[in-house]
Amino acid sequence: RPFNFHCFPVPIRHFSRDVHFQCQSSSIDFLVQNKLDFNKIFYEGVSFLRPDEEEQLRNLLTKRREEFAEKAKVDVCVPPHMMETMAAVKEKVTRFVSNASEVMLDLPPSTGFERKLTFQLGSKEFPQCQMQTESNEKGEKFIRVLKLPEMKCPEALEEEARQKDELVIQDAVGVAGVFQMIISSGKLLVGHNMYLDLLHTIRHYHSSLPQEFEDFQTLVCGLFPRLIDNKLFAKQPQFQGKIDNTSLSALWAQLSEEPFRQVNVEFGHGFDGYGDAAQYHDAAYDAYITGRCFLSLLSNTISKDGPPPSYLDCSQVPLKDLIHRMNLMKSIGVEEVHFARENPVPDRSNVFLMTFPAQWRTIHILNVFEDLGDIRVRWVNDTSAFIILTEMNEMCKEPQEIVSQLQQCLIDKACTLQSLADPAGAGVKRRHEGEECSRPSKSKKC
Repeated sequence: RPFNFHCFPVPIRHFSRDVHFQCQSSSIDFLVQNKLDFNKIFYEGVSFLRPDEEEQLRNLLTKRREEFAEKAKVDVCVPPHMMETMAAVKEKVTRFVSNASEVMLDLPPSTGFERKLTFQLGSKEFPQCQMQTESNEKGEKFIRVLKLPEMKCPEALEEEARQKDELVIQDAVGVAGVFQMIISSGKLLVGHNMYLDLLHTIRHYHSSLPQEFEDFQTLVCGLFPRLIDNKLFAKQPQFQGKIDNTSLSALWAQLSEEPFRQVNVEFGHGFDGYGDAAQYHDAAYDAYITGRCFLSLLSNTISKDGPPPSYLDCSQVPLKDLIHRMNLMKSIGVEEVHFARENPVPDRSNVFLMTFPAQWRTIHILNVFEDLGDIRVRWVNDTSAFIILTEMNEMCKEPQEIVSQLQQCLIDKACTLQSLADPAGAGVKRRHEGEECSRPSKSKKC
């Protein structure tokens, strides 16, 4: 049964987590066009915490309980402006104690200092009563007064406070708990062009991302013993000439027709399915279609003739070759990445890192390289981009020759150019994947 989780980093009282995030207007427009319910995200969004953040919150709440217990042992003087308020509290509790028919009294919501004074008053004037802090439906805190035999022992009160804190922690962990269950299951995890999804999922629900790719490989393989990317699966040799578009919607459209055979899928109780109405970009629907594509690809790989097998064994050889391999988009010279093996280093002798003034646009970069054939531009940030010379081999020039050829032009325009083939340039690490743009003379689709 497909599920949607609307996630939102809900702020937590007394916990220093105030998540900042940016939105592109084009992304918001895309989500609006696909009917994303923004009210549900912000009003009903499920929180999430990584394990390290969960531990921080747990330690903070424990520390607050201990500090509260210590502060309760220290008496404070009642300020003159609070005398009347505390006298009214004393009168209410006195009436409550003298009324044999009452066993519980809820005082009006109060500030932390007022509650401190009330607890102090109760320990001195009303030893036959017990006071504890509660919250009403508005989240306002008040003191509840209990008589014998309704009184609770100190140990019971401490356990009750701990359990309340545990509920706060579980609410804060939220959907990250589902992620931990997926990890614990060790089951096969299937995605579609999922490299970026994997990065965000780990960063938000498990841990900060490592600085080095080799450490990230180890992390991924440790979390997910079996990962498969449908997009890479559909590019395998057995599907060449049969699948010409591997975007999710196009892939499913092709797998729904001959020569591919369908695998029957039964939905769980209480969910009748999606019918014939496509709902792409709805997370649950995309997950459902991803699963259907995987089953179809696997079925047509294992058994090319006859009816689909009644049972699909995920230990089959075709799958072993796909485990931990992932499609990689917009990466210079690399079409896929393998998390369980060392990845080959691509030849990037035709790639240069260029810096330029912040007001520059793509057309300014193209003008610098107008005599060097077709180029592609991959933006890094407002003042730098990777430049790819697609006709480098035909020019029969070394990278340093290119840099020298453009040196005076670069100086005049306050720019720098560095080849990734140089020892210094080879260490340049790309932090952001940007748009790829080509020269107007040879327009390419991004």
